Amino acid sequence: FPIHLGVRGASFTEVFSSHLQASRSFIGAGCDFVLWPESMLPPFMNHDALTMNWDKLSPAEVRDLAGRFGSREDAQEFLQLIRAQADRVAMLSEAIDCPLISGGPALHRNPSPIDENDHWVTCNSAMLFDRSWRNSAEYSKVHLVPFSEYVPFKRTHTSWYKALRWFVPDVMEQLEPGTRYDSFTVSGKNGTWRVATPICYEGTFDRVCRNLVMKDGKKSVDLLANLSNDGWFIWKWFDQQGSTEHAQHLVQYCFRAVENRVPVVRAVNTGISASIDSNGRIIAEISQSGRREKVCGQLLLKDGARSGSGYLAAAQVLVDSRVSVYSLVGDVFAIAVAGLAGLLCAWLIWKRRSAVTMRQPVQAQPGKAVPPCAEGA
Repeated sequence: FPIHLGVRGASFTEVFSSHLQASRSFIGAGCDFVLWPESMLPPFMNHDALTMNWDKLSPAEVRDLAGRFGSREDAQEFLQLIRAQADRVAMLSEAIDCPLISGGPALHRNPSPIDENDHWVTCNSAMLFDRSWRNSAEYSKVHLVPFSEYVPFKRTHTSWYKALRWFVPDVMEQLEPGTRYDSFTVSGKNGTWRVATPICYEGTFDRVCRNLVMKDGKKSVDLLANLSNDGWFIWKWFDQQGSTEHAQHLVQYCFRAVENRVPVVRAVNTGISASIDSNGRIIAEISQSGRREKVCGQLLLKDGARSGSGYLAAAQVLVDSRVSVYSLVGDVFAIAVAGLAGLLCAWLIWKRRSAVTMRQPVQAQPGKAVPPCAEGA
């Protein structure tokens, strides 16, 4: 679903229905889980929103929520519609007999509102549906993109936040970062797997993926599943050539695979969906006519045996039991090298200043003779 700058994109109903229909082709395929891209779910399909009890909300929370939709009746009607859509996801998960993971906006109570319009926050989340939306789980994106996803200083310097918020259009709703590096446990035909879901550009930050992989000094996930939507960088007239960010974003996950010794699968709207092994090798990617920049919608199935059945197939990738040095110590090596470089620079500056001081000529003072050596004798 192309997303062009300055052009209204497809409705969430169209996007959602298309993914439901496409995923039905996996019925009977023996999948362990199905992965959709970022922001493919309708808004507020998370468990907290679906189970909201209006009778337990404070008057301020009701006013704020009603104001988001126009009225309390509109808000209740919308959330009722979302419950119906969540039932469709649950039915699909049951039909394909495995969990489904997708991304979308999640609605939560705000524990520390700054004004009367701040009682609810929206997170950019990955949500797991395991045959019922009541069994859903959620990971909220921890590292948000400044200004496009959030304005800084909301909690620390309110006046600065409000001044900066003035420059960001109201249509760009500000998101709340997650606080926990949660992962999912999925059970399918081939066993139980631990899956972490970095969202969008979180994969460009090594520490974020390391925190997702490592828990209490141990490797806690078998796979990184990246959900992304890479359509924010292209003007419509430039769409024929594609965007270089697509290839750059893909390559970032090759580094994350090597650093953590985990395979990576990517489901990306408009970008490059791909499968990467734990050695950082891209073993399959969805592209059109061999051009990485221009991609099209296809289904990537991680099973080479089905290459002739309408899927774009990737070779199977084994879970890697290795634990890298980086996973164990993090950025210690990089910090040590940076520290040594700083000490070296300080030493060179000190050495240069000392040499300059030694070469300075001696100035004669009134009434005193200048030593012959200072005159160049």
